[in-house]
Amino acid sequence: MKFKRLTFLLLAAPLALLAACGNPTVTLSFSPNWYENPVNYNISDTYEFLEYAVTFEKPASEGDLRAEYDEGTYTAELSSASVSQDGKSRIGYRYTTRFHATGRYSLGGRSKEFEESIVSEVWFLGPSDALRPVRSVKTVDAFAPYPSATRVEDAATHYNYTFSVEYNEALTRAQVSYDDLLHDENDETATVKIGGSATYLDNEQMIFALRGAELVSGLTFRTINPVKQGSWKKATVALQSAPADMVYRDSFAIGGTEEARSVEATTIVLGYSGGNTGGTQSFTYAKRIADGVNTYRNVLLSMRTPLLYGLGYLNYKLKSAQFTK
Repeated sequence: MKFKRLTFLLLAAPLALLAACGNPTVTLSFSPNWYENPVNYNISDTYEFLEYAVTFEKPASEGDLRAEYDEGTYTAELSSASVSQDGKSRIGYRYTTRFHATGRYSLGGRSKEFEESIVSEVWFLGPSDALRPVRSVKTVDAFAPYPSATRVEDAATHYNYTFSVEYNEALTRAQVSYDDLLHDENDETATVKIGGSATYLDNEQMIFALRGAELVSGLTFRTINPVKQGSWKKATVALQSAPADMVYRDSFAIGGTEEARSVEATTIVLGYSGGNTGGTQSFTYAKRIADGVNTYRNVLLSMRTPLLYGLGYLNYKLKSAQFTK
């Protein structure tokens, strides 16, 4: 089977979408909506922990090869951190996400169990520096379906690797490293030129950074597509449709207190250009509806991500939040 790098197995780690083409010219500004008071805050005192339940949704129609996931977990942890870049140290953020789930592939009346985990860490500066990324590391231990398989033993390919990106202070270039933990001969390093004036975000910080952006039509930014297509390269991320305001209703805990909640929210669909895409993915964020009222901190309330080859979807829903002050 030809080796194919699939760093977009699940959105728990990266973003892997189909987006509008073209070069972005937008420079985003970020409001620190994750603080109780986005005007008066101290990065050094930052700590937040979010936990999500992950459930599987079957596709509208199923073929011979089928996937099924048990309920999984996804966590996101934000903390202050000392970050070093080009010999300089500053106080910024460390953002860590962890995904874990078990499931099975079925083919020909037989099934094969699997277990997956994805851990990502990214270090970046504060809002006054446009959340400029410093470095990121993602470790993937997961399975990708093989749709041409004729027996369940061959229905999925195991991937276990680390993908790292390190940036210079000017944010003009990135050093990319791919460390295959199963096949040393696949290890690679490369330098990617970034350049340009439009906002750049690391792939692993996107979900968090959007809490500070204005979710309006025309929102675009750049990132390195973690799916190698001949070479790693920067890509344009953009909204696929107009943002939709809604009232999100669900039960989740804040500071240990769980209750049914109705939250003013915005749903967006994002994507980026290039091949090896995974279909559109939607995100619902809480809205800050008035100055001085920031109960929900523009938190990600839910997201929906497609599995490869139309085998279904994973739905993430916030279950508990420990917000920073």
